[in-house]
Amino acid sequence: MPPKPRKEKSICKCVYYGCINENFFDEETNATYQGRELSRQTFRNHVLKDDAWRALQAAPPAPGAGPHSVLQHISGILDPVRRERSPTHTLMSVTEHSEASGMVSDNSTLDTIMTDATEAPSPRRGEMSNDGPWIMPTLAFQSIVYLHFAIQSLLNLLVTWLYVICGLSRASATQVLKVLHNIVILSIQAGYFSAQQNLALKPKEAYFDTPLDVRTALSRLSIDPVIKRSVHCPTCFQCPKELTVNSIAFLLDPVVDQFEEMWTGAVIRTYLHPNGTFYRVAVLPGIGDLPGMRKAFGRAGVTAHRHMCSICKIHKSQIDDLDTSFPRHTGEEVADAGKRWKELRTIKERTELFAETGVRWSPMLRLAYRDPVKHTMLGMMHNWIEGILQHHVRILWSIGIPSGMAKLSRSKESKTQVPATQQVHLTTLSVNQQGFAMDVDDSTESDATMSEDTDAAFSDIASMSGEGVDDEEPEPRQVQTFTHEQLVAIRACISDAVVPSWVERPPSNLGEASHGKLKADKWLILFTVFLPIVLPEIWCSNETRHLLANFHHLTICTNIICSSVTNSAVADLYSHHYMEYRRSCLALFPDVKSRPNHHFAMHNGELMKYWGPLTKLSEFPGERMNGVLQKTKTNGRLRDMDPTMLRQVAYRGRFRALVQHQHYLSSKSTGTSISNDDKLKDSSYTTPTNLYHSSLGFISNINTPATPETKTTNHTHILSADDYDIIFAYLQSSQTAASTPFRRYDNFPHPQNANIYSYWATPHHSITAHSRLFSPYTTHRGNSCISFFQPGMANANGDILSVGFIQAIWTQEVNGVERAFLLVQMPCGLSNSDMRYSPFLRPELEGLMGFVAYDRVSDHRIVIERHHIQGHVPYYRRPPGTFGIQEGTIVMLNSLHRNR
Repeated sequence: MPPKPRKEKSICKCVYYGCINENFFDEETNATYQGRELSRQTFRNHVLKDDAWRALQAAPPAPGAGPHSVLQHISGILDPVRRERSPTHTLMSVTEHSEASGMVSDNSTLDTIMTDATEAPSPRRGEMSNDGPWIMPTLAFQSIVYLHFAIQSLLNLLVTWLYVICGLSRASATQVLKVLHNIVILSIQAGYFSAQQNLALKPKEAYFDTPLDVRTALSRLSIDPVIKRSVHCPTCFQCPKELTVNSIAFLLDPVVDQFEEMWTGAVIRTYLHPNGTFYRVAVLPGIGDLPGMRKAFGRAGVTAHRHMCSICKIHKSQIDDLDTSFPRHTGEEVADAGKRWKELRTIKERTELFAETGVRWSPMLRLAYRDPVKHTMLGMMHNWIEGILQHHVRILWSIGIPSGMAKLSRSKESKTQVPATQQVHLTTLSVNQQGFAMDVDDSTESDATMSEDTDAAFSDIASMSGEGVDDEEPEPRQVQTFTHEQLVAIRACISDAVVPSWVERPPSNLGEASHGKLKADKWLILFTVFLPIVLPEIWCSNETRHLLANFHHLTICTNIICSSVTNSAVADLYSHHYMEYRRSCLALFPDVKSRPNHHFAMHNGELMKYWGPLTKLSEFPGERMNGVLQKTKTNGRLRDMDPTMLRQVAYRGRFRALVQHQHYLSSKSTGTSISNDDKLKDSSYTTPTNLYHSSLGFISNINTPATPETKTTNHTHILSADDYDIIFAYLQSSQTAASTPFRRYDNFPHPQNANIYSYWATPHHSITAHSRLFSPYTTHRGNSCISFFQPGMANANGDILSVGFIQAIWTQEVNGVERAFLLVQMPCGLSNSDMRYSPFLRPELEGLMGFVAYDRVSDHRIVIERHHIQGHVPYYRRPPGTFGIQEGTIVMLNSLHRNR
């Protein structure tokens, strides 16, 4: 069989497609040529495109015209390794080389053309022209530098956001970087920049060098921390489940060593202070769940009979005693007992002393400045929200009945589960007399004793001293609090009530197992928003007024606990209502045993007097960090888990500091900064939208320096006559005596230097105040209902608080200052005859912070500004006949501001 004929090949020296960068070795002649081996068809395509290029150059420069389709084919035409360029010569083409050798470029002589092209001399580098097609604008080199920096910054910020904030794995983030890198390079090749600025045509030789690994991006942003490593033996700290009282002391010792060192202070470099600033570190409030806190600080567990409370010396048998005059523990007493425990040398002696005092040694007692009693928090989230509130719903109201209604058997797990909110794992739904169970699967904590070997000895001594643990799970009441119709009404309120965008609704099928467990924030929203709105409507009879009063005391205490402002009078008010709540619970639910959390909450009043608002010392920040760490990719490498977690925390902190401070790009950018309206589109600056604006927003006008004129917005509108009149009247009434009075724009003639109020303003879909987003009614109904202080109106008790709906938001520059004006319409209040039907006006329910109005707004509008806003107001529309009012009503609740 004859050999297969070889396809005709030739050497192309076409500079348009980078062929000149390659060397070709001819095996027959043993010669090396610049160029690459091409087939006949490829060379034909090159010739045709060369003809199109010559036609493009010869075309007349008519504005708006030009063979753009041809430009797409010949966009990457310059030699990427060229360094010298002469603007006086034109670019020589393949056919020009052929014509210089006496050949013509037609189809009949294609073979001759290819032969001569092989032997033609290569074009000189100095003859390459910088002149591109006439339709390509010329960009300054400085603009390319800015574009280069913008693309690099965008990719660095984007991949860091995916890796640090979103929890994407390093391999996935690196893969995203590679894809974006190829997109950038291909975009440059397909664009006109390569024809003008001699950009590389291959990704590996790219002029726009982009990071190809997430570690490179972290390094360029300077957020990669330096972590000290220590070598230890893993077998010395075997903790397959959780730390024991012995192992936690050994692990805390090196941490306390650092705290003691930092108490004297050190100079530390930070993001805002690169030269260093002096810092001192102290551990004051201990915040966490009570079982873990007791173990870390060397105190007895919360289920201990003799030492149940770490603040007072109450015995568990006195848990229902509402007397607050129990003897108190002191810091000196606890520290002395811990030192005595440490000095003992036998397990029996230590166990006996622990049974007597409820204190063992903890390395935290080495911190001399810390009071082990006063500086230990109860924990608002675990004690109040997941303890008191959840117990009230699941146990007292019987919403969330455990399957089978059976007691838990005596076991180690039942001994260690302390809060009533953390003791039952519901897996099925049981319905009994219209009672509904919901799945609650909260984590449990334990307070293990000295060691496995000392459990028996401790049990003997504990039994002699009365030291015991809970062995019974509290049972929900057999009598159901809500009927099926009432529970349906609660679910309807959860589904239909209008709430702000930042409020996460509890499940609308409350009481069923399908929605899973509820988080602490949903329990809080349930008790501060939805239940206060709907319970006065469904509990309107005399038979349920005691239940409503009991709930009223609980709601007042919840609002005080979650408030951002407190004082001694407020703390006393909490103590009063909590005592009333405890008394009413003992009367209404005598068959339900009180839990340790109920006694612990009695000390919240004195904690507020000592520390201030408890919400600022809650567990929520730590729980959020726990969620972040749980999402961290560790690849199952336990030996590297600690540095991985610590590095991830450092990444997040430094990255947020980087993107939240606008001066990161200001030193290198020449465009305008991000406007306030752009910042307000998202509640956090770390979203992809704001990262994009932070990196590329300044190149919108890349060749024009920033001036006051270029910073003004182009979205201004002319105010309507009504809006102009009402804002003008507000400005006139709010002016001070020393300021120049405003004049209407149509009040001609204007005197010299008149302060004319302009009719130009910028509408907005939203603004922020108190870190919340507020919008007009047409944009978002939930974000439009607000409580505010009426400007210029006050009574003997202070400013008058009102509620209304935002109808429009305008911003204007007034006397050189940008101000935001909100036009608000208030709902029509009840008439005197209907006001007597409102349940929120009764003294026993005024603490719910609700009121009823007609479901219509008045024609009168009020102008307010950002500082007049107090907060969002959720509302619930009710049909005619509700509360005995014949007109449609709206129930509004002013509890979400929490005195921020």
